[in-house]
This record gives sequence, C-alpha cells and structure tokens, in this order.
Amino acid sequence: MKKKILYIILFILSLNVAPAVAQNVILNAEIDTFAIRIGEQTKVRLDLSVDAGSNVEMPPLKDSLLVNGIEILESKSTGRSTDAGKRDNYIHEYLVTSFD
Repeated sequence: MKKKILYIILFILSLNVAPAVAQNVILNAEIDTFAIRIGEQTKVRLDLSVDAGSNVEMPPLKDSLLVNGIEILESKSTGRSTDAGKRDNYIHEYLVTSFD
C-alpha cells in the first residue's frame, strides 16, 4: 500500500516537471496518511509557488484512476495568494481512496 501512495506522489510531481525547466517553481506535496485501508479516504495537498504573473493550470483529475487501485474522488482549489508581487502561491487538494 505504501508503494501505491509513493506512486501517487511521484505521478503528481511528474505533472509539473515540464514547466519547472523554464521557471522558478516550488512544489510541496503532503498526504494525510501514508497507509490507507481499502475503502478509506485521505487527502493529498499540493502547495505550488511560482513567479508572479505565471500561468498555472492544475490538472483536472476528478473521477479518474491515478494508478491501479487508487482513485481520485474530489479535486478542489483551496486558495491563491501573492507574496509582495513576487511569488504566487496556489493550494490544491485531492481526495483519494483505495480499492482492490
């Protein structure tokens, strides 16, 4: 099960590799628990910090299968803030569940 969660985090991080080449991007990924039982739910939170004025689109992953056995139930943007006009910060949360 821990291996599946690791794959989730690596997949989400790989979605942002291409924009990171040309811009100063900081991405932090957090997960509520590293081990979930079949049918339980947990949240994956992404904190993204980019240069001000950058165009950011978070992937629409609602109702999709992330990896075999892990499904995204809900995807929501919880906030955006600006640090003195230099950095834009975005917070996005995914609710995931596990099944066999």
